[in-house]
Amino acid sequence: YDRDSLYSIIDDSIFCVVSFCMEGLPYAIPMNFARLGDYIYIHGSCNTRIIENLKNGAPASVSITIPGEPVISDKLCNYSMNYKSAIIYGRFENVERPEEKIEFFLGMAKKLNPLGWRDSIRPDKNEIENVCVIKLKIEEFSVKTRD
Repeated sequence: YDRDSLYSIIDDSIFCVVSFCMEGLPYAIPMNFARLGDYIYIHGSCNTRIIENLKNGAPASVSITIPGEPVISDKLCNYSMNYKSAIIYGRFENVERPEEKIEFFLGMAKKLNPLGWRDSIRPDKNEIENVCVIKLKIEEFSVKTRD
């Protein structure tokens, strides 16, 4: 699959699952996200172990699934479901620039509220300084679909 197929899946989904290992335990955390260019952005409280672990470059994956219609069969073993899915592999990095953080929040708001995001109040300087935004460059990925 090509990058256009991947971006279509990313842009049509409103949440992802971020997976990683921390202290020997696997984690899979559902999160809101936005794609800006060739990066997946997520955010969270700066003082959480999860964000701290990810922003310091721990290996991670981001999985996205868009469920489709069930596939019904007369054989139980042939039941299935149509879907589009993608997994992106890499390492997150911290976003420092306030303008880039705001761009992420606008991207996420547009994804979650396509018509009403313009009415949302932009974060002030204090809010921007006290939220962690991290990004993962989209380089290694896989796409799987069933239609």
